[in-house]
Amino acid sequence: MSDWQSPDTALVARFSAALPAGVEPRRMFGCPCAFAQGKMCAGVYGDAVVLRLPEARRTELLAHGGAQPFTVMGRTMREYLLLPADRLADAAALAAAIAEAAAFAVSLPDKPKRAPRKARPAAAK
Repeated sequence: MSDWQSPDTALVARFSAALPAGVEPRRMFGCPCAFAQGKMCAGVYGDAVVLRLPEARRTELLAHGGAQPFTVMGRTMREYLLLPADRLADAAALAAAIAEAAAFAVSLPDKPKRAPRKARPAAAK
């Protein structure tokens, strides 16, 4: 998928209700997402769920789970898959998928802190 897709409102409600304890809901680019220890692990894009998963699990879901790489605005997100909502039709399956993604995100090393940007000089009037 390369064109921007607004999140499906029914899926957003299901996604929000399925967030496990310790997973923080946030919005990114107008879409609901889930963060575990400050790292994005899942989200809603169009009528599908975005999951951040380890390589072996991504390979399995790409081969047999109906998933596809998460590509948005022409850029494929390396550790993320797009899984159609019908593959996570019941609340327990959706909650388990988000929990699996959260566990993977927490296992990743923290990104190094960037130095703060220097302020640009004010434009002359």
